[in-house]
Amino acid sequence: MSGLMLVLSIIAINVVYVSIFTLRLILVIKGRRGAASLMAMAEVFIYLAGLNLVLQNLSNPINMAAYCLGFGIGVYAGSRIEEYLALGYSVVQVIADSAATGLPNKLRDFGYGVTSWMAEGRDG
Repeated sequence: MSGLMLVLSIIAINVVYVSIFTLRLILVIKGRRGAASLMAMAEVFIYLAGLNLVLQNLSNPINMAAYCLGFGIGVYAGSRIEEYLALGYSVVQVIADSAATGLPNKLRDFGYGVTSWMAEGRDG
């Protein structure tokens, strides 16, 4: 494998690996263990492939720099993918015209976190 091709392969493998790592971590936090386990298997396979390339070519520090660059780009790409998929937490703001609404308690019964407070505007 040529030098440039090796560097590009190391970067690409790390971008994919770290992106999957980011998504897997979010799935674990969200309690989706099955999907996280499947992603972990793919993640480790990709990680080992990239690490193998670097370890076989330790004589060239550019390969290690490519590994680091791919890791950094992977963190960014993983966060952008998560943002697109919206797997993380969402914030919804609801304004009700009455304090007597039972909406906060109904949402809490479904397991959602709710913060409520009384407020007044110019007209009520």
